[in-house]
Amino acid sequence: MTTINWYAFALEYLEVRWGQVSAKTRSGTNDALCSLTMAMLRRARGRPDDELLRRALRNWAFVIPRPDARTAPTEVRLALDWVARASRPLDDLLDPVVMRGVLQALRLKQDGTVAAAETQRRKRTTLVNSVRYAIELGRLRADPLAHVSSRITETVQQVDPRVVVNPAQARSLLCAVSYVGGYERARGRRLVGLFARMYYAGLRPAEAVAVTLPDCDLPATGWGTAVLHATRPSVGKKWTDSGRNHDLRGLKSRPPSDTRVVPLPPELVRL
Repeated sequence: MTTINWYAFALEYLEVRWGQVSAKTRSGTNDALCSLTMAMLRRARGRPDDELLRRALRNWAFVIPRPDARTAPTEVRLALDWVARASRPLDDLLDPVVMRGVLQALRLKQDGTVAAAETQRRKRTTLVNSVRYAIELGRLRADPLAHVSSRITETVQQVDPRVVVNPAQARSLLCAVSYVGGYERARGRRLVGLFARMYYAGLRPAEAVAVTLPDCDLPATGWGTAVLHATRPSVGKKWTDSGRNHDLRGLKSRPPSDTRVVPLPPELVRL
């Protein structure tokens, strides 16, 4: 079996994974690989500080297409060179002590406090998928997670009524955001439309951004409808294939060409 260190394997895994997932998942995978790589570093002389290491991994190593290393700042190049030397062998994941340390690192935020359950779950998913890929390639002879038990805190499913906006607060919010920016650029009026769709129609933010006028039936009186067929999540230019801040996706948890008809109450139709 060919020996490979974790960092080299993570770069290889990212190459395979990148084209298969959405822009938002790419960002999450990048974040998880940064945490995993930091946890798989040996104690070695000349270690850069953690902030520099994470910035180098986040912005230069785990991005596709990978930026030209020759354009990277000197400290970034040196940091990534150190990571390549200090990274543990991939086989070290089979050591229960190492694996338990990795799982513990995935539970924590950068400041050392416990991360939200959904963040832990997302990072663990990246670990599980990468381990499965390593087993498929014959890089790992067994599943290192099989004999190490760990728990993720359960998330609260019900909505806390104390933090849900009430009708009076919603009207105040819509009035307040209408004053954002200058009148000619109409930024405030666009924000009114965005938040009104989210409040009155119950749309996700990415759904509300994607709705256009041809998607809507807006009668002179009464209720209207909107046919949802796309989402435009904001994830950042470095994660999208188009190089734009918003990705273009289908509806969440539905087939790519599926649609969903949403009723629009009269107050939203008038807006």
